[in-house]
Amino acid sequence: MYIENAPKVEEVIYEDTVINFCPIGKSLYRNNLTITIHPDKVLPDYIEMHKEIRELEGKSLIIEEVVDLVLDIVKKYHPHGAIVTTVVDDANHPKVTISKSYVRNVEELLRGCNYEK
Repeated sequence: MYIENAPKVEEVIYEDTVINFCPIGKSLYRNNLTITIHPDKVLPDYIEMHKEIRELEGKSLIIEEVVDLVLDIVKKYHPHGAIVTTVVDDANHPKVTISKSYVRNVEELLRGCNYEK
């Protein structure tokens, strides 16, 4: 579902978690996700995003794959840009933070994703 961005929100910070199985470390780990979205004409449906992220629960994925798949979920809302960051601190290795970003085009990045006046 798409919600019109009538209030012209410039930034949404969404947090969620998902537990996955690491095929390298052979153990479960928790992705503590922070998703920063710079919406354009529509706002994300937080309930739908949560449902799609839940579909990743328990799957055998490395951290980098989780970030990539979550960014694909966010891209469905056609934002100006987005950053997905996960912090994993309960795996068989030290704390790891991974981020991946998306920008629709460089001009929007340079002007800061603000609405034209």
